[in-house]
Amino acid sequence: MTIEDETTGANVVIREKVFEQFRRVVLSAGMIGIKGRIQPEGEVVHVVARDLFDLLA
Repeated sequence: MTIEDETTGANVVIREKVFEQFRRVVLSAGMIGIKGRIQPEGEVVHVVARDLFDLLA
């Protein structure tokens, strides 16, 4: 998954176990919130998700 704002984007890494736990949120949220570990690699930023939630719920 890729997220972005007006300044830049980030890749979100959702491991299979986390995806299965939050499947409904990932597939249906109008706006998704993500908590996780930031993993920068050069100019690219990855967020390894551990918690996902629907910001509009």
